[in-house]
Amino acid sequence: AHACRVAEARGMVTTIATNDKDLLQLVSDSTSVFNVSKWETWGPADVEERMGVAPKFIAQQLALMGDKGDNVVGIPSVGLKNAAKLITQFGDANKALQAARADDETITPALRKALATYWERYGAALIQIELTRDVDGFDFDSLFRHREQKPEPAEWDDINDMGDEMEAEKQETKQSEPPPSPQATEAPASAPEPKTEAIVKAPSVMVPWELQLEPQDIRSAYKMATVLADSKLFRGFPTEQAIFAVLARGRTLGIDATTALSSFHIIEGRPAMHADLIEALVLKSGKAEYFDCVETTAQKAVYETKRVGSKRVQTEVFTIQDAARAMLVVASDAEGSEDGFIGTSKEGPNAKSNWSKWRKTMLRHRAKTQLARRVYPDVVLGLYTADEVSNGDVFEAEFEER
Repeated sequence: AHACRVAEARGMVTTIATNDKDLLQLVSDSTSVFNVSKWETWGPADVEERMGVAPKFIAQQLALMGDKGDNVVGIPSVGLKNAAKLITQFGDANKALQAARADDETITPALRKALATYWERYGAALIQIELTRDVDGFDFDSLFRHREQKPEPAEWDDINDMGDEMEAEKQETKQSEPPPSPQATEAPASAPEPKTEAIVKAPSVMVPWELQLEPQDIRSAYKMATVLADSKLFRGFPTEQAIFAVLARGRTLGIDATTALSSFHIIEGRPAMHADLIEALVLKSGKAEYFDCVETTAQKAVYETKRVGSKRVQTEVFTIQDAARAMLVVASDAEGSEDGFIGTSKEGPNAKSNWSKWRKTMLRHRAKTQLARRVYPDVVLGLYTADEVSNGDVFEAEFEER
């Protein structure tokens, strides 16, 4: 915060790369925030459009609604939209709290009760969230001094060499032990001759041709992640560590590296996968007699499945009304053309939403993933789609309305 203030005073332009929404309070005409998950740059207008308040009110908004990422407890029933509405209506959060405690009837009864009951939380939360802009002794010029980049430690070499080191240490310990006494080694006359066990080496495993380029150990997996990150072909993953994590996740699911990277996305800092891959994992598991889409329109999608050994056919229906209730589409978009393409709106939260452009596809995705999770939890447990994660259906999204 102090660096941004000094940079602004010097006429410099600053960009902060972060996923932490606390730092949105620093956004100004000379300071922007680059959201590394969404790959977007937010200026003052973007903050106001996404959050509902200007950057100078971000700290108040987060103090009202809380911030689970930073363990900040807010006021129950106050989410992003309610907090923005209160600040806009009364000018700031303090005036909104005073109005609630005075039984202002312009605030809904439930919200008024929550504000009046838990108003003390706001002050404590604001202290945690509000950034200090003046720091004594901060050497701003040190940021521009030349620095020599040091090579990264060979941590992955250390991991692979660990086994050799342990074996060498074992040999040293064995050599330092005193030789056994003749009495201890002399076998009784009646004892059978000791058997000599043959050392049998395990045969080398032939890797199938299609998997020969797959990493075979942790070191090669990390090297592949570094190469793929340098290629700039997988820009959805911010670092080689993120690529490595997805490669490891794909390995546990039995899918190759490039398929994993093509099927996973980083949403709100969390890995999410394509809905079709969830269906593919169910079919690949051999636990489904069938997993079929039996109806798909612009109004609903219906999937059916029968698990091996089960006597029941399981059905999942997901309608456009379900999508509207889940705030995936706005109420005015709940009616549209029969082909599922209803265009995009220039305003509103769904201006660029796939739900506004490809309704039939998104309905199918929701129906199939919910059915897979309900009937085959042992196959798809913990796997969610990008649409589910970004909408806050799975994890309580950072910007959701509670």
